[in-house]
Amino acid sequence: MKSLINRRMLLSAVASLIAIGLLPGATLFADDKNEFKERIELTATGVIQGAKGEARVKFEIEDDGEVEQELEVEVSNLSQGSFTLKVDGNAIATFNVDATGSAEVEFKGSAIPKEIDPVINIKLVQVIDSSNRVVLTGNFAGANAPRKPSALARVELQSTGIDADARGSAQIRVRPRGNQEEKEFAVVVFNLAARTSFLIHVDGKLAGAITTNTLGRGEVEFSTDPDHGKGECKLPLPLVADAVTQLKVVEVSDAEGKVLLRGDFSKIEPPIIEDARIKFQLTANAAVDADAEGNVSIRIKRRGLFVEQRIDIKVKNLDPRASYDIFFNGSAQAAGSIVTNSSGEAEIRFTNAPADAEDILLPATIVNVALIQKVEIKKAGQVVLSGNR
Repeated sequence: MKSLINRRMLLSAVASLIAIGLLPGATLFADDKNEFKERIELTATGVIQGAKGEARVKFEIEDDGEVEQELEVEVSNLSQGSFTLKVDGNAIATFNVDATGSAEVEFKGSAIPKEIDPVINIKLVQVIDSSNRVVLTGNFAGANAPRKPSALARVELQSTGIDADARGSAQIRVRPRGNQEEKEFAVVVFNLAARTSFLIHVDGKLAGAITTNTLGRGEVEFSTDPDHGKGECKLPLPLVADAVTQLKVVEVSDAEGKVLLRGDFSKIEPPIIEDARIKFQLTANAAVDADAEGNVSIRIKRRGLFVEQRIDIKVKNLDPRASYDIFFNGSAQAAGSIVTNSSGEAEIRFTNAPADAEDILLPATIVNVALIQKVEIKKAGQVVLSGNR
């Protein structure tokens, strides 16, 4: 009887939260980014008749403070030969145009030359031929770069033992929105009962509810600016807005009031893992699939008092629409699996801070991704691709 009453209380609490606008119909939300994009047509100077081109820049600051930026230049109707791309007077690339008269040059992320970093400050773009003549030219208007979050903290939500494999995290963000500040508090949970609602308490106060999907994953975000951006599913911040950075204990409980997950922001200590970026290639097992290819990218990035860790794996030239298992450091247990598309390509990301539904939570056994020395891709127990650092 007590269990039934508690469940009714939970349903009543959830219904009340929906009624007053604190709980959305869906619990997954789209990441909000401060983003700047600009595209310009490159003007032909007359050196090559009919020459065309365009240039694009993209600069965004993601929710976790990570900066992503790109520069892309596309040209067409050029004569076959070698050309140089100049940006603000700096020769940053030499490229060849084939018989089609077209070519594309792209810089992204860490490949951005320091002379043009950040790309948001780029003004003049020129394409120069082998005779040092300007063939195409254009100017970006530019803009002020979006500002990074002024506060960022993340804490792991640990299982209390009632549901041993349950995991989760809570995050606090304070970031600029024009002349104002948006304050956010987000919670994500894994490995809880599927299609079930749970209550979130912060410092003993009910903050809202979170509902898991068929995989036992749920995510919810509270914000002082819930209407910002399109297609978002945020909640009005139910706590004192000015005190968001003072939040301490976060708890996730079930219908019976049992605390399944708990985390404490006040116990966060500065990370000891150093930033790192590691890349290596995967080699095909010629006896199984000689033309298979793949690569691994390992990234460790400090974000305030939190260290983000992720492993990106990309493969191609594998069997189409086939499933492959992934193994780290010779483990007998697969860390996950990937399914190729119709072209035999696939990619996967393991991370301790999943941002997209496709992201895979980093296995609890991997404390430091920098210690990964070996990656194997297997199909039906046979190694198809493998690589060592």
